[in-house]
Amino acid sequence: MQIGTGYSQNIVQASTLGSIEGAMKNKKVAIVESVQWFAKGGLQNDAFLNKASQEHIYNTMINDKISKKTKEKLINRVIELTSNSKAQNDIYRKYKQYFIENKGSFIGEKNVSVR
Repeated sequence: MQIGTGYSQNIVQASTLGSIEGAMKNKKVAIVESVQWFAKGGLQNDAFLNKASQEHIYNTMINDKISKKTKEKLINRVIELTSNSKAQNDIYRKYKQYFIENKGSFIGEKNVSVR
């Protein structure tokens, strides 16, 4: 399986892998690195918003094979990268509260869609 495209960040690839890992047959992955990642200043937050999947991030957060420490690092970076989008940022802050801090509930709220 190949994951990655130009102008894509590793965090997008990580959330995709965390989400689909259970459905993978041979568990072998080739990750394509974006050369833009190595450019001065790296990629912009908007590049993340265009490539990230809320569904993959959610599925990564519920994946029991991923440690809470890794999930916390992932969601903290997602929150940082979505700081320019209040709606997305609010969703991921709720993910952090629920999955990392064990507070509250986001189930059934209008601004979170879980498929």
